[in-house]
Amino acid sequence: MASCRKRGTPSCPKCHLPMLEAILPSPSFSCSNCGLRYVVKQAPKQTRKPPAPNGNAEIDKISKEENKDDGLLRLPSVKSACTNSRDSSSSDRNSSKFRRFCNLTSFLSSPGRSRRSSQSGNSSASSCSGDTAELPALGRRGSAISSSSDDSIEDGVYQPCLTSPAVLRQDFQQAKKDQNYSYLEAMLVSTFKSSRDINVTFKASEGNQHPSELDWNFIYLAYEVIIHLPSSSKKAILRSIIHCLLKTSHKQAGKDHLRMLMVLLENPQFRDTNTCVIFAHLLRQVSLLSEPNQQCVVFWYCRCRPTRFRELVNKILQFISVRLFPPNLSDLPAPVKCTWWIPSATKVLALLNAANSLHQPLLISYTEFYNTALDHTDLMAEYYAWQSPQGHATMRFSFCQYPFILSMNAKKMILQRDSEHQMLIMAKRSLIEKVHHEQMPHMDNLFLNLCVRRTHLVEDSLNELLAKQVDLKKKVRVTFAGEPGLDMGGLTKEWFLLLVREIFHPDYGMFIPTEKSRLHWFNAASTETDSEFHLIGMLMGLAVYNSTILDIHLPSFCYRKVLSPSSLPSDRRTAVGVVPVSLHDLEELMPTVSKSLKELLAYQGNVEEDFCYTFQVSYEAYGQLVTKELKPGGDDIAVTNENRSAPLATCTEVMK
Repeated sequence: MASCRKRGTPSCPKCHLPMLEAILPSPSFSCSNCGLRYVVKQAPKQTRKPPAPNGNAEIDKISKEENKDDGLLRLPSVKSACTNSRDSSSSDRNSSKFRRFCNLTSFLSSPGRSRRSSQSGNSSASSCSGDTAELPALGRRGSAISSSSDDSIEDGVYQPCLTSPAVLRQDFQQAKKDQNYSYLEAMLVSTFKSSRDINVTFKASEGNQHPSELDWNFIYLAYEVIIHLPSSSKKAILRSIIHCLLKTSHKQAGKDHLRMLMVLLENPQFRDTNTCVIFAHLLRQVSLLSEPNQQCVVFWYCRCRPTRFRELVNKILQFISVRLFPPNLSDLPAPVKCTWWIPSATKVLALLNAANSLHQPLLISYTEFYNTALDHTDLMAEYYAWQSPQGHATMRFSFCQYPFILSMNAKKMILQRDSEHQMLIMAKRSLIEKVHHEQMPHMDNLFLNLCVRRTHLVEDSLNELLAKQVDLKKKVRVTFAGEPGLDMGGLTKEWFLLLVREIFHPDYGMFIPTEKSRLHWFNAASTETDSEFHLIGMLMGLAVYNSTILDIHLPSFCYRKVLSPSSLPSDRRTAVGVVPVSLHDLEELMPTVSKSLKELLAYQGNVEEDFCYTFQVSYEAYGQLVTKELKPGGDDIAVTNENRSAPLATCTEVMK
């Protein structure tokens, strides 16, 4: 129980009754009628001086401390508020300024304030006699907190915070009507001053479906209000965010820290060039998170709204472009002082790209991660720095480590220049080898020479490629047997065209076209050897290496298999070319089969009696109808309501 005594203290600005000074647990002034309370922070190692006759000595001392320029927004001091309440007339007390201050102090009132007022009456004698217990301050979301842990009052200055979207919307409309945003500014500054305040304010109820447990509608509303605030209020909020970032570190573990970072990343103020320094430090904290925390962030962003996800990606891409090509050099620090800006932003983009890839269908198109501004940079220097052993040893950053950010033109240019560079290296090695063996160099040693017959195109091409695998990195030069001519690029393109056309023809038997999708798929009844399918892989690699476009139509998950894993694994036991296949992939390749399976899964009646299906499929091969069981003994297993999802799983397993 706090020890209170009546002395010459200021009057309550709300009910105009004398306030009581509490000695324990901390020096403060409180009103026993309405619950209004101010905590006084005493200077360390100083004895308590007797108050002045007017009772405002302690508050005078606090007011002097508040006037120092510490970069934080502060409300009017308690002394000025109390003095104004005593000296102002009744008309002044009804003014807008006085009402707003009373609204600030109303957050400190106890939930049981009205009951205490009704029980004790309005007499000042009953409210001031005897020892009175301190009333608990009202915390965030209406929860009562103890006076010793109340951080909404600092140095005698009340700092309110956001409570609910409805209250925020109402306060914004009132501030817009009165053209006075000081109260709204104070709430937002207090909300973003620390990680704990951000979590307490924006953490949703237990029924929230988002894995981050954040009330995203409340967050978007708060930032929408910030956009419409005056520039001075926006700067005050940014100063509060700076203090919040300075208090936190990437080494901090826990979901509260991750929530704070996610909330700050959504701030629309970071679109402005003047806020690049703050945004860079925020991105750095995200990029330096531990691997488990990064996985948690990726999982949370999988559930993000596509529109907000797109805005965040564009914001980071704009940040990278502005750092590379600043509109005004004086607006940003020197590049040598902020070499970590672009690597941090790109690493955060990599987390967002991973989240986008995990979501099916994609939240946004993969092309929206392209940064076309990189097309105007020295990409070959980036590539050589990435490939050089020295650059790899020093872990030098390169955009080539994150290919998702490079546009198609940039990737094409890098592959073309790299191919030309590799061709020159192989040609030099051949010449050096000839000189080393004291042999006469010849122009044929600089190329991958292929001599094929038009009548045996696939067979001759396969034999030539298998016999000259050492020269595959040289430039291709084709000669058709019995036809004089010098290949200047035209014969090579013709060879690619004729070879692809013959291999993918249905009569050849390696691939069959699917109905409606106009895509090719592997022929289940093919009698060709594995070496001929290996030829297809070599052919595609040579086409990319020699900058030649092939007329091949394969489903998209075939290319995903080629890209899985995205980098060469160090462990040879790592599975290569294994990707999940869904009903969406089956619909791309075989839309008719996919539609039938969807109808089967959605059928409400008796599947076994109405359809009479079994676990076997029939298809045509070389003019004959072939029946194949999907599982051993599938001819005798009926498809029922309980096992009707098994055919879909079997089809996707076959596609893998």
